Amino acid sequence: MRRGLLTRSLRRMPINVRGFRPEDAEQTAEVRRAAVPHMVCTAEAVAWEAAHAPKAMRLRRLVAEDVEGRVVGCTDSGVNVESAEPGQGFLHTAVSPDARGLGVGDALVSAAEAHLTSIGAVDVHTWVSDDAHSPGFAERRAYLRSRPARFLHLELAGADLPAPPDPLPLDLELCTAADFSADLRPLYEADVDCVADEPSDVVAAPAPFDDWLLLN
Repeated sequence: MRRGLLTRSLRRMPINVRGFRPEDAEQTAEVRRAAVPHMVCTAEAVAWEAAHAPKAMRLRRLVAEDVEGRVVGCTDSGVNVESAEPGQGFLHTAVSPDARGLGVGDALVSAAEAHLTSIGAVDVHTWVSDDAHSPGFAERRAYLRSRPARFLHLELAGADLPAPPDPLPLDLELCTAADFSADLRPLYEADVDCVADEPSDVVAAPAPFDDWLLLN
C-alpha cells in the first residue's frame, strides 16, 4: 500500500493554481486548442470572455502553471444565466495533453468546485471528451453521465458550398449580422426562439438582453 502511494506522489506535477490574468490569454487558448481540438479558440476570444462575462454569471477563471510558469491547464466555473432553475452551475476544464495524469485537472476542479459552493450552486454541469481518460476522471469525482453530443467540422476555405436559394422564399430576405448593427434585438429574439427547444440538461430561460449582448 505504501509503495502505491509513493508511486502516485511521484506522478504529481508541482503546480500553482491561480486566477486568470489578461496576459494568460495566449497560453490559455493554446491549452484549449490542444485539449479540445474541435473548439475554435483564440487569445482574443479568451480575453474578451473574461472581461465581458455577465455579473450574474459569477465567472471564476483559473489557470494552472508548472514550475517554469507555463500554463498547463485552465478552468471556468460559474452560474448558468440561461437556466430557469436557480443554482445551476457550470465547470469546464482543459489540461494540456502532456500534463494529464499528473494532478493538474484534480487541482483545478477542486478549486472551481470550491468557488461554486461559495456562490450557492446546487448542481454543476460539465462536458468531457469521450476518450480513454476524461469520463473516468469525472465519474471518480461523483459526476453522472447524462447525454452525448456530437461536433461537426467543415473546412470552409475549400468546401464546395451550395449557393443560396434563388429566388428566396416569399417575404424572406438574406441578411448579415451587420445589417442589425443599429439594433441587435431581432437577433436576440431569434436566438431565444431557437434555444427554447434545444436538448439540454437544464430548463432553458432567456438571459436578459444586456447579458445576451455580453455573451455574444
